[in-house]
Formats: sequence, C-alpha cells, structure tokens
Amino acid sequence: MTTVTAEITVHASLKFAYRAFTNATSLREWLCDVATVEPHPRGRMYMWWRGDFYSSGHYLELEENKYVKFRWFSNVDPAPTEVAVTFAAKGNSVGILLEHEVPDDSLWKEAAEGFRRHWVESLDNLKSILETGIDLRIAN
Repeated sequence: MTTVTAEITVHASLKFAYRAFTNATSLREWLCDVATVEPHPRGRMYMWWRGDFYSSGHYLELEENKYVKFRWFSNVDPAPTEVAVTFAAKGNSVGILLEHEVPDDSLWKEAAEGFRRHWVESLDNLKSILETGIDLRIAN
C-alpha cells in the first residue's frame, strides 16, 4: 500500500475539527456540495460535488475528538480505499493528519497524486472555514 498524506494545523478546537469529518453540514462547509453521514462504525457516508463526482463509503472507526477512519469509493476509483484522520491538540490549535491508503500498482499512481493534491487543498479550505469562515472554493 501507498499512503498519501496531508497535514495541517488549525487554530480551532478539537471538537470542531472532529465535527468537520463526522457531520453532514460541516462536510458541506469545507469539502463537498452535498453530504449525508451516519458517524458510527458501519454508518454510511455519501458526498457529492457539482458535476458528476461523488464518493460513497462508510465509517470504519471513530474515537471522538481523536480519530476517524472511513472507506472511500468514488465513481472514478477502480476500488475502495481507506482514509484515516488523526486529531491532536496543540495548545489552542489542533493538528490534523490525513492518511489515504491506496494500492501500490500503476493503476493507482496518478490517482494517488490526485488524492494528495485534493486533500491538501481541502484541508487548506477547512483551516480557512474554521479560522475565518471564508470558503476558499468561493473566495478564490
């Protein structure tokens, strides 16, 4: 497996950072255009973006304000993958480490780079939303 990582420090509480990955309204604020989630193990997760891109999956593990792991399977992926997000308090901030595991074959090489680029961009938007309320998808 190859692990694609994205990491950011956000001046916000652990509660709000964790909520950004487990609450449908919060997901829409920084990541997607439509979301429905059931944040418990085996609870479904569906996200849709304008155009024809969507991802569906389910939560695998959750530890409140510490860790979220979910299955990711978009309409353009050859197979499901897994995303793990770890939250760590850093004074008045929170460190967010996102790790997206993809298979180690050539079919996934381009997808892995796309995941990295999109997760970095998305976490930058999450930081902006939590710190200033500005959605970079609109502002930029």
